[in-house]
This record gives sequence, C-alpha cells and structure tokens, in this order.
Amino acid sequence: MPQGNGSQRCGGGLVPVRLVRRCTHWLAGLFLLVAVAVSALSPTEQLRVADGLFARGLYDLALEEYLVLSRMDERGVALDVALFRIGECYRRLGQPEAAGRFYLRVRREHPDSPYAQRAQFRHAESLWLREDYAAAYEQFTLLLEQAEIPTALQIPARYYSGDAAYRLARWSQAATDWQAVLDGGGDAPLVAYAALDLARLYRAQEPERIHERYALYERAVALAPTGEVAAEAWVRKAHWYFAQGRYESSARAFDRLRTQWPDQPPAQAPDLMAAWAYYHVGRYADAVALAQERGALYPAADATRQRPAWLYLLANAQRRLLRTAEAQETYRQLLKDYPDHELAPVARYERTLLSFRAGQYEEAVTEMVGIEPDWAAPADVYWMLAESYAGLGRDNEAVQYYQLLLNASPGPERAAPARYQLARLLLDRDDYTAAARLFRELAERYPDHELAPRAQYEAGTAWALAEQADRAVREWTAFLERYPRHERAAQAQLQIGLARMKAGDDEAALAAFADLRSGRTPGTYAGQAAYWSAILQERAGHAGRAAIAWQDAIEQLPPGRKQLLAQYRFALNVQQQERFDEAAAQLQDLLAEAAALEWPPSLLDWLWRYQLGQGLYSEALAAARSLQALAAADADWVQSGAYGEGRAWLGLDRVEAAEAAFEQALAAAGTTRAGAAAAEQLGQLALAAGRRTAAATYFEQAVERAVDEEWADIRARGFFGLGRIAEERADWSLASRYYLAVSILFDDPNLVPEALYRGAQALQAAGREAERERAIEELRERYPDSNWTQQVDTTP
Repeated sequence: MPQGNGSQRCGGGLVPVRLVRRCTHWLAGLFLLVAVAVSALSPTEQLRVADGLFARGLYDLALEEYLVLSRMDERGVALDVALFRIGECYRRLGQPEAAGRFYLRVRREHPDSPYAQRAQFRHAESLWLREDYAAAYEQFTLLLEQAEIPTALQIPARYYSGDAAYRLARWSQAATDWQAVLDGGGDAPLVAYAALDLARLYRAQEPERIHERYALYERAVALAPTGEVAAEAWVRKAHWYFAQGRYESSARAFDRLRTQWPDQPPAQAPDLMAAWAYYHVGRYADAVALAQERGALYPAADATRQRPAWLYLLANAQRRLLRTAEAQETYRQLLKDYPDHELAPVARYERTLLSFRAGQYEEAVTEMVGIEPDWAAPADVYWMLAESYAGLGRDNEAVQYYQLLLNASPGPERAAPARYQLARLLLDRDDYTAAARLFRELAERYPDHELAPRAQYEAGTAWALAEQADRAVREWTAFLERYPRHERAAQAQLQIGLARMKAGDDEAALAAFADLRSGRTPGTYAGQAAYWSAILQERAGHAGRAAIAWQDAIEQLPPGRKQLLAQYRFALNVQQQERFDEAAAQLQDLLAEAAALEWPPSLLDWLWRYQLGQGLYSEALAAARSLQALAAADADWVQSGAYGEGRAWLGLDRVEAAEAAFEQALAAAGTTRAGAAAAEQLGQLALAAGRRTAAATYFEQAVERAVDEEWADIRARGFFGLGRIAEERADWSLASRYYLAVSILFDDPNLVPEALYRGAQALQAAGREAERERAIEELRERYPDSNWTQQVDTTP
C-alpha cells in the first residue's frame, strides 16, 4: 500500500524508495527460506502504525498518523475509516467538539460508508456530552429515522434521545423513546436504566400510573446490569409497596435489598420506611434491630428529624415486644434530647400511658376513641388521638384526627403542630403539593411559632420532591431571609445550589455553593458545597478550578464515602490534566477502596503500568494485584493484572515470583496482549537461565498468542528469541531464518539492526557468504547510525 513521503512498505516496515527494487528482489529469495522453517508466519503481517498507537491508548500519536492517512484520498486510502478514527481519537482525548467535526465529515462525505451511522451516533453523543441537549436530540432523531439501524446503535440512540428529551422537558417524547428501549432492547443493560428513568418520569408527571411504575421496577430488577442499579430498583419497589399499604411485600423487598446487595448505598442508607414496614407486619424485633443499627448514625447533637424519628420508632417497637421499661427509657431519651421536637408531645403522652397502663397501648387508644370530647377542649382529645395513631403508623386515622383538630379551630399551640404533622404524613404519602401548601400555610399563619422555620424549610423540600425547583428555591430563599442564623440555614443554601444544579442553572448553583464555601452562611456544609462545585466546574470544562474544589472537599468533608469519592474524582481530574504523579499518588492511597468506589478495571491497569514506568515497583505490584481481585470474573483483566504483577516482581529482582505471575497470566483464559507478553517474558527468563527447551516453548507461545497485528513487536521478539536459541545450538541455518524473518516483517530500530547483524553472522557460519553480504548491505542502508552497523564496519 502506498505510504507517501517518499517511502513504501517493504517486509512490514518503512524503507526509502530507492531500496524498494533491491529489497523486493532480496526478500523474494528469503521468503522461500523462512516459509519452510517458520510455519507460524503470516504473509499478510505488517505494521499498522496508527491502529497500533490507538490500541495502546496513545491517542495523541495515533491522531497524527490518522491525519496523515486522511490526506491520502487520491491514493485510495480508506478515508472514511481514517476520518472516523480521528473522531474517536479526539473523543478519547476529551475533545468532543473536535470529534464531532470529523464524525460529521464521515456522514457528509461518505454517507454509504459502514461507519456513517456509527459516526452519526458519536456526533450526537458528543453533543450530549457537551450538554447541548437540543442539538443532540435532533441528531439522535435523524439517526433513528433511517431505514436500517443495527440494534447495537438503535438501543443506545433511543436511550440517549430520551434522556435529552427529558432534560428538555419534552416528557412525552422521553417516555416514547424509553418505552422503545424497553420494547426493543431485550436484555440489554440500558433496558434497566430506561425502566428506572421511565418510572421516575411517571412519578413526577403522571403519579396516577402507580401500577405501571411497579411493572417498571420489576423490569429493572430483572435486568439490572450492576448491583447498584438493582439495589436502587429494589428500594424503589419497596417504597412503592409501602405507599400502597402493602407492608408485607414492602418488608420482603427490603429484606431482599439488604441481603442480596448489602454493600450498595441504597441498602446501607438509614431508611426509616424499612423499619416501619417491619413494624407494620409485626416484625418488631427486626424493627428494633434496624433502629438501633441505623438510628445510631444520628448523634444526639443532630437536630434534624431523623434521630428523634428513629427513637420514636424504636420505642414503639420495644413497646410491641413488651419491653416496657426499655420503651419508657427510649421515650425518655427522646424527650431529654429533643424536648421541643414535634414528636415530643406524643412521646410524652405515650410514655405516660405506658407507665399507667403497663404497655397496653392499643387498649388505651380504643378508650380515647370512645371518649366524647369535652366541649371546652375538643382539640386536646383530637390532638392526642391524632398523635397516637401517627405513632402506630395508622395514617388514615391520624389524618382524620388532624383534620378534625384543625376544623375545631384550636390555638396556635395545637394548630401549628397539627399542620406540621399532617403535612409530614402527606409528604410520606408522596402528596408533595398538598404537603408543601400546608407547610407554607403554617409558616405564614404562625410566623412566631417555633415550628415556623422548620415548616418554611420543609415547604421547599416538598416542592423539590414535586420536581418544582423554582418554588422550592423561593421557599428556601425566604427561609434564609427570615432566619439567616437558623441551624438549617447552611442546609437551605446547599439545597438551593442543588436545585439550581438539577435545573441546569450551573452559574446560579455555583454562586450558592460559593456562599457556603466562603463561610458567609454558617454551618457545616462547606465540604459538600465544594464537592458539588467541583462537579459543576468539571461539567463546564474548568479542570483546574475543579481540582481546587476537589481538594477543598477532601479537606472539609468528614471521613466517609463522600470524602473518598472526592479524593477519587480529584485523582481522575489531575490524571486528565496529565498531572500523572498526583493522580497515581491519590489512586495508590485509595487502592484499598477500589472495589467500594467501583473503579473501572482500566484505571487499575493504567495505575500499575504508570507506577511501573516510574520505577515504583511495590506500588505497581499492589495495583496489579488489586486489578486481579477486582476483575476476578474477567479473564482478560486477570491476565493483564498477572502480567503486571510479574513485571513488578522483576523490578524488585524477585525472578521466581515474576515467573509464577507470568505463568498465572498464561493460565488465564484471556486473549490479551498481556498473555503474549507474559509468554515472551518467560522465554527471556528461561533463555537467561540456560533452559533452552523451555525458552523455545515460551517464545513459540508468544508468537502464537500475538495474533493481533498490533502486537507485532511481541511476535518480533518471539522470533528473535527463537533465533537466539538456534544460534546457541549452532543451528546456523535455522538461526539465520529466524533473524532474517524479523528483519523482513518488522521495522523496530532497536531489534531489527541486531537481527540483521546476527542473521549475517549466522549466514556466514552456514557458509552462505552471498546472502551474508546482502544482509549487511541492508543493515547499512536501513540503519546507518545503528551501533550494530558500526560493529560491522569496524570488524576486520
């Protein structure tokens, strides 16, 4: 194939044009020699420079080669392939805009190319990555309108088209696209994501479609590609059952979640609904265990509603188990730590009832229901009944008595808590709009009541859950204006930023987070603000600013998963900026958390290779072993990790350990370059130890395994090693054939000159002086500056 720039291919390498005729004549004779001795050789082998660089992840270098190929249209180069791979290089280099230009060229200049549809998909994807959702949606639509689209492109195109439509608030189109994924995606991983996304859309836009939501959760559970997605599907399914009053099914779903995916975040979250589900079906011991385990996550100093709610649940469950003294102590703890909490009155009442009735709570409630309220104080009776029923989880009765209480026009001391509790019940039922209005009404009617700040804050929470971000932001902004020093002020500021971020107003979100990071709003949310700021800065392409924010998040977040995530994202950020030493150091520190953080195996593969290149062999060893452990089910990654372990042992001068690791790489069922390289390394070690038979076996395995044209360097070293063995055995004919095969098929400036030199020496020993002279002539012509050429010229 013509190569341009005054050179042509000859024997798999680039040589000057003036040598072509001589090389062709010279090689014709040598091929006859090689074909007999080296049956593994393929006559079609040649170096593919651009593809080889691309396969090794050297995308910047590959890009240069593909750009050269793209200018050879007049010489018959497959231009559509070159243009498409230029786009792929730019995409891998994190330049979606540049990638998009070349994908567009494939579509326009080569509409009939087999790469045209793939290019159109990549172009749309690049727009989606740049968050140009309108343009991305248009391009995905154009692709999907074509007559024949492979399923491998159609399903992801439909999914991302739906995502773009969703972000553009085109709910109907998003539903149509995701439904198409569900209908045509079979068991593709994206089907599970589409099911969850469609259920989320129904919940926000068409809440009456509750049974369809359930079916979607079932579909996601069946097809979830990862534990995290499966866990998310199961927790939503459990919540759905609970909202329908199907507590037994809800409890079983929570059991499945906690036993099958215990390490996933949804299973580890302190889900109060799970404890109440156990409670409702009479599994009080399970409710107590969960409350003691998860409720302990909230310290006594935490003034949120979570810990008192857990204490309240715990006391109720203890009471049900007839552990009266413990229940009384739990109620007492709630009252001691949270005397002003909205649950305090009912806890106080229930504790009193326990003391008086020895834990006969149901009987006491029955007696209260039968009492005719005194005309002077009906609100007090309604209040106790409503609170008691709420404590028992009998929401219908609780709502009934709260409403009766409000209809009785009580004073602020009853009306404000009643509205607050009723709003919370509606919130738990997912009736977000009604809950938001009740919270708002409380804050406006009773601005001086102690519950007013909480109600104002919760109004924002309810609107946010209703997917009405602007209203939520208005409530939280009003909360900050009225109560700037409140304990939830920083939390409100954080929620404003998150709401703006979710709505796509990144500048406003950054401004909200900046207020928290500066300390102007008191609180303990600066670390979270830095975390989300970093994500926004990365989304905007400001890698340097993002790195600063990640560092702030690492310093300010408390120890835990989010801090680890910040450290991980910081490492990826500086890696992208080619600050490789920092990236490697951060990732090495996080190596023990690789599985929990769900590192892609490719990252561990990069880490051991980088540390090896820096001469940090112990670090490379740890990374390579982690790769094998993390990707134990994937033979290709196991093979790469075992090979990396062997290279690290070599760096530590542990030859026996290195050989064992290379053998492990060979034993893996993978078909990677690492397997071929491991065989070649074993050959070198055996050759150095004088074990020629074993070395020959390993070199032959290296040649056989290096089937990919991009691994030609391993084949070259394998043939060279076989030549060395033949030379040591004084089999000069076979040695010359292997050495000359290396020079014919490859153009490695380090290996080929030595192969030509040794081949010439072997030819001389075999009495083939004419061929020896030709080999030396080629050595001088192709590698005039090589040390091996100088040895020929200085040898008498």
